Amino acid sequence: MFFVLSKTIDFALAPLSWAIALLLAALLLRTRRPRLGVAAIVGAIAVLVVLGNGRVSNALQRSLEAPEPPVAHPGDHWDAVIVLSGMVDEAVAAERGEVAYNGSVDRIIEANQLLHDGRARYVLLSGGSGQLHGDGVEEARLLARQLEAWGIDKERIVVEPHSRNTHENAVESAAIVRERGWRRVVVVSSAMHMRRALGCFRKAGVQADGLAVDFRASRTSLWLPDANDLDKSGAAIREMVGRLIYRLVGYSAP
Repeated sequence: MFFVLSKTIDFALAPLSWAIALLLAALLLRTRRPRLGVAAIVGAIAVLVVLGNGRVSNALQRSLEAPEPPVAHPGDHWDAVIVLSGMVDEAVAAERGEVAYNGSVDRIIEANQLLHDGRARYVLLSGGSGQLHGDGVEEARLLARQLEAWGIDKERIVVEPHSRNTHENAVESAAIVRERGWRRVVVVSSAMHMRRALGCFRKAGVQADGLAVDFRASRTSLWLPDANDLDKSGAAIREMVGRLIYRLVGYSAP
C-alpha cells in the first residue's frame, strides 16, 4: 500500500502536474469565475518560471546534497559496498533486454571502482522492479550481469532483487548484512538521497558509511526557465517530502 501511495505522491509533487492542474482549473473557471481563472493561469506560469529557473533548482538541490555523516573517506576499506537501485530505465531495459541507465549511473560505476581497488570485498546490489504492476525488470540482477562483464568475480556479488523503495532496500539489505556477518559496510547512493538512505539503514539496525555520488547542483547564472531545471526542482521537492514522510511513518531514524 505504501509503495502505491508513494508513486501517487511522486506524480502529485511534480511541478508540471501543478501547472497542468492550474491550467485545467482556469478552463473550468473561465466563465463562472473569470478572475479566479486568470489567477490560475498566472499561478501556472509562476510555477513554470520560478521552479524552472536554474538558480532556484540548484539552490534546492544543493541544500539536500550536504554531507551526511558518517562519510566515507579515501583509504577506507569495507566488508561490502551496498548499491541502492534507481539507476536503470526499466521501460527501455524491459524492451531491449539489456541495461539502460539513467542519470544515477554513478552508483554502479563507483561500486565497481571500489571492488577493483580492493576497498570492498563484496558488493550487495539492492533493488527489484519499481513498477506498480510488479512484473518489471529486477534491477539488481541486471546490475550483477554488468559487474561480471566489467570483470568482477561472481562470488563477490550478492543480489537482493525484492526491494522497491529505500525503506525496503534497507530492511532487506540489513538482513543480508547480519546473515553474512559483515561488520563494516558503505552505502553508495545519489548525494541528494543519501540522508534518507542512511536514516533507513540506521532504523534497520545497520550503521553504514555513506559514499555520495551523482551530485546534481551546480552554479549557474541562467534565469530563463528550462525543462531540465523544472525536473531538478521537482526531484528536490519530492526528496524533501520523502524525508518528512519517512520520518513520520517511522522508516527513517535521525
